[in-house]
Order: sequence, then structure tokens, then C-alpha cells
Amino acid sequence: MRQMLMDMMIAMMPYMKLIVFVGAGLLAIGLAVGIVARVSGIGGGFNGLCYKLAIAVGVFFLACEGMGRLLGVEPTMVFGTNLMDRVMFSNQWPFWALGLMFVAGSLVVRQISDQH
Repeated sequence: MRQMLMDMMIAMMPYMKLIVFVGAGLLAIGLAVGIVARVSGIGGGFNGLCYKLAIAVGVFFLACEGMGRLLGVEPTMVFGTNLMDRVMFSNQWPFWALGLMFVAGSLVVRQISDQH
């Protein structure tokens, strides 16, 4: 069972950076639509969808961090291009930090867009 979970985690790793970029895009779009909706007075439901999906991305990363800790590994995301460069490994982000970033960013978008 442990090996199957480890294989699943390894198989998902190439898609994690894409999930981070999708979550960041959702936060950016939700923030822009929320600001426009608050300034113009026209309520929009799209920003509500964006921040809810970004919260889901954050919870997903927090769950991945928890599962990785149970399996005995520390899941991190490396944002760099050259895999042979040692400086690149200074730009490593743990999954718990990414998850909290998405949850906190979603709450900011929720407050700005006044979606209670």
C-alpha cells in the first residue's frame, strides 16, 4: 500500500507546477473581477467561483503535504529551469507554504470582492 501511494505521488509530480500556475491564475482573475465588481457596484459571481477553486487548490496542496509527511518524504516544488544548477535549489517551496498561500490569497480575494 505504501509503495502504491508513493508511486501515485511520483506520477503526479510533473503536473504540480501546472496546478500552481492554474491556482495563481484563478487568484489573479478573481482579484481583478472582484475589484471591478466592487468599484462598479455590479455584483459578479465569477470571482466567487475563482476564489472557491483557489481554496480547493490550497487544500489539495495541504493534503499532499500531509500525505507526503505520512510517507516519510517532504514534498517541495522547485521553480527553476536548469536542473543542474545548484542555485535553483534555493528556490524550493514546500507544499504547505503553497497551500497556505492559496488559502490566504483566496480569503483576500473574498474580502476584496465582498462575497460573504
